[in-house]
Amino acid sequence: MFELIDTLRQKPLQTKRYIAFGVAFVCIALIFLVWLSVIYPDVILLSERKKAVSQKDPSPFDILSTQLSSVFSGTSVGTSTAP
Repeated sequence: MFELIDTLRQKPLQTKRYIAFGVAFVCIALIFLVWLSVIYPDVILLSERKKAVSQKDPSPFDILSTQLSSVFSGTSVGTSTAP
């Protein structure tokens, strides 16, 4: 390992920068892949849960519209005639 470091020290500045960029890029790519492998399964499970819940229960808007239509269905008959 120390021999590798000594050979890198003898290289020109531009080559050192390329090597540093490559090593940093590989490290960032590994971190990203680990992060993605942890987050992606949770996203899939969450979307499946949302689909299951939306198929079972009606939405709150549907419940509200049903309740309001039942309340106002009886009052529409008496309001057509004015004294």
